[in-house]
Amino acid sequence: MNEFHESPWADRNLTTGVVRILERVTEARCEEVSCSLFQLLLHELFIDENQASTLISLSDESIASILNDAQWPIEQEAASEREWQMTLLRHADRIAIEHSEEGVTGTEHLLLAAIGLSPAIHKFLVEQGVEPESLAGQLETPENTLEIEVKEEFQIRPVQIGAVDEATLFRVLDASSNRCREGIRVVEDYVRFALNDRLLSKSLKSLRHDLTTVLNYLGQSQWVSCRDTIRDVGTQETLGSETRRETSLDVLRANLKRTEESLRTIEEFSKQLNPEWSQQLEQIRYRFYTIEKAVETCVHSRIRLADARLYLLVTSESCRYGLEQTVRNTITAGVDVVQLREKSWPDRKLIDLAAQVRSWTAEHNTLFIVNDRPDIAVAVGADGVHLGQDDMSVAEARQIVGSRVLIGVSTHSLEQARTAIFDGADYLGVGPTFSSQTKEFTDFPGLDFVSAMARETSIPWFAIGGIDEDRLPLVLQEGASRVAVSNVICNAPHPRGVARKFATELASKSSISSEM
Repeated sequence: MNEFHESPWADRNLTTGVVRILERVTEARCEEVSCSLFQLLLHELFIDENQASTLISLSDESIASILNDAQWPIEQEAASEREWQMTLLRHADRIAIEHSEEGVTGTEHLLLAAIGLSPAIHKFLVEQGVEPESLAGQLETPENTLEIEVKEEFQIRPVQIGAVDEATLFRVLDASSNRCREGIRVVEDYVRFALNDRLLSKSLKSLRHDLTTVLNYLGQSQWVSCRDTIRDVGTQETLGSETRRETSLDVLRANLKRTEESLRTIEEFSKQLNPEWSQQLEQIRYRFYTIEKAVETCVHSRIRLADARLYLLVTSESCRYGLEQTVRNTITAGVDVVQLREKSWPDRKLIDLAAQVRSWTAEHNTLFIVNDRPDIAVAVGADGVHLGQDDMSVAEARQIVGSRVLIGVSTHSLEQARTAIFDGADYLGVGPTFSSQTKEFTDFPGLDFVSAMARETSIPWFAIGGIDEDRLPLVLQEGASRVAVSNVICNAPHPRGVARKFATELASKSSISSEM
């Protein structure tokens, strides 16, 4: 046991999170606990606030199961626990070098090494719907994620005499940081349990981790000694509105604002300690604004598109029986969204046609979307506009259509999907899944993209591209609950019948999902 306690990681390039976990494992192992070293390590990785826990989010039950089944194949072969640990660290170092510019081994690399060396864990994650092979690709942080540069030596600047006394400053920072972390946790729990959104949950957890890093380097551990809850006048005054939360959305929005206010307070008062770290807090606050927009957009879109399952793209040329008859007949058979895709029509003619489609869809409260043209969408009172990757940005379209009009974005990769979500898209097109007659593509993300999106986000999205009656079950099997189609209905001998069949299968999928 002494051999293990010699800290084999002392000279390695490790993050503070890895060192913290390895030290805790060391302490527990020295107490001669019954579980294996490998189980101890996994337990610490999953329960600790670290980057590994943002990579894979598991329930307490799943963590218990994975710990029970955890086996370390080389543990029996290792001459000592030191050798076992060094093997793990070597694998983690290699992963860090491959996927990190700095080459610093973090908890996420440690977890990936453990998965790679343990077939039992690999199998368990696959059974839970997690693809271990794809996890390494998730190490890249989203564009809105702040990179915290941790300095080896951190000097807190002395508080200026006469500005504010140390006890007061620390009380402000302590109360605000507690309120901030609590607010983020409430928002994170809503995103996790109400929205079931992995992307937003991961983004919030990453932000909370970065905030903790900054607070630690500002000397947070010193603040608690100045806490005086008993004589805090703020605890004695509570508004009636603060004691009532009628819905979960009220809870969400109250804590979104609580977090923003607290971040601003911490940022302002921390300038007296270290301006550089105050700037880091400013960036964290901006990140939270972006996450808030994505959360609110997701909530709004899920409500507005709750019953939208079958999305039909139409052109005059694609409709065997004419545009009007096709639209009118299929919306009575189950089409929930109609998009007009006329790329080459002059504006005046396109406005007249769009106005007609608007009137047909309005009769049945069917959503109407205009492709590419936010100006025409506004002119005819459409419900939304759909943008491709080469069209104007979501922000530019939003300036034209305002806040109430839906904006959809075509995406062909997880990276594009994540960008669109944080840009404020209300829904996504996901594909192309298969080749189609509507649009030509050289690359097809295929069913893998559909499957990945089903795990990634809960914002409404429609699988699109070559989906016909035979392929629909394959798409639904990969997790899609909404599809967008064109020729399979528009050019069918019986468009109404095909639409009804699609709508029935999608409704059945939705019913099964809601019961699970």
